[in-house]
Amino acid sequence: MVLKARSHHLFYEEVFKESNVLSSLHHKNIVSFKEVKINQVLDSEEYVLMVMEYLEGGSLLDELKKKLKKNERFLEEEISTILRQILEALAFIHSINLIHGDLKLENVLYAKPNQINSIKIIDFGLGQQLRRSFISFAEGSGGTPLYMSPEHLFSHKYTYVILNS
Repeated sequence: MVLKARSHHLFYEEVFKESNVLSSLHHKNIVSFKEVKINQVLDSEEYVLMVMEYLEGGSLLDELKKKLKKNERFLEEEISTILRQILEALAFIHSINLIHGDLKLENVLYAKPNQINSIKIIDFGLGQQLRRSFISFAEGSGGTPLYMSPEHLFSHKYTYVILNS
């Protein structure tokens, strides 16, 4: 469950946009969306609740940090297993003309602890539906600068054909 607190109407639009995107994504490597609950009051504050599949394994970033603290590395087989799942999920979302918009280690989670076959992609808040026209990364898109492509940082435009070649 994701707890979001704000009352501004644009915030509600963002939440409903993300929930609409998530509700259309049915893939084993993408978090499952359950429902949105609005006007939930906790401790006299109003919240919007996005109810999603419970993922208890932590993020890929957390796992990498744990390994580095123990002076360990991912094995080649582990990397291959993790990347295959990420790429399968990305192939799926791209096949329906969707761009994630903020793919990073923090947005890749393990459904179960220590199970590398349980990778799920989360956080489609910056996801965009791609139409068969130009998309400009400067137009209302965001992301995490350290993870952005140079094209995104420099606001280049891409066409559907280029993104799918």
